Amino acid sequence: MLINLFTGYAVAALGFSVSLLKEASFTPKNLYAYLYLASIFLFGISILLGSVATVTRLLDFQATAQKIKHRRDRAKAHQMQESHERSRLSIKALKASAGEQIAWAQLLGSYFIYCLLHFR
Repeated sequence: MLINLFTGYAVAALGFSVSLLKEASFTPKNLYAYLYLASIFLFGISILLGSVATVTRLLDFQATAQKIKHRRDRAKAHQMQESHERSRLSIKALKASAGEQIAWAQLLGSYFIYCLLHFR
């Protein structure tokens, strides 16, 4: 924000300096002429550097946004992989649990039949 403010001031000052040349009463002499030319040159440099700073800030914002997007995409892919792994393990556990239940049912069923036949 400050960059834009100072660039705006430099543009205004350069415009004012150039508009002074249109006036017939403005005739800088000796040292003042050199200072006037130096000020125009320095205002031009200030405008150029302010524009470069603004463009580099925009490029930096764009690079940061892309970096965040890639990081988010990697995290999402990792999360999906973990979710898939958890669901795969849950299915294995469910199958194992179902197998245990069947085994217990068979064991209890055979024990029940044994008791019926033995204790009649």
